Amino acid sequence: MNRHCHARSGLKITDADYAAKQFVYQLKSFTFYPLLYGFEEVSDTAMNRAIEETVMMFVARYQP
Repeated sequence: MNRHCHARSGLKITDADYAAKQFVYQLKSFTFYPLLYGFEEVSDTAMNRAIEETVMMFVARYQP
């Protein structure tokens, strides 16, 4: 994650690399890995929910 971008976003992130990993890994756990390992099909609705919930949780965690 670009440090300049998060500085302008209004989020309080002290370790941008760690925060970026949190965000990506959260998304992967709901969208990528279930498909990769054949656990389940991920519908468009489930994919959109995972994205929205991940963004909301990330923003809630890093709000100043």
